Amino acid sequence: KVHKERLSHSAAFCVNLTQEELITMVVKQQADLTKKDAKIVELEEYIDNLLVRVIEEKPSILYALNAAKPV
Repeated sequence: KVHKERLSHSAAFCVNLTQEELITMVVKQQADLTKKDAKIVELEEYIDNLLVRVIEEKPSILYALNAAKPV
């Protein structure tokens, strides 16, 4: 038998939920993760496009940043 004292607060909270409530929680968390994954992809694409623009328009910015790095 599971002892609530040994469970984390979140796990102890889940012990009192019904199967339907647990499934609902899991589905919501999966949806949240999907949204976060999409946002990460969007930000990676933005950074890639920004870097391409810097390389095309003003590559000296990158040279200056590289020269400023400590050895």
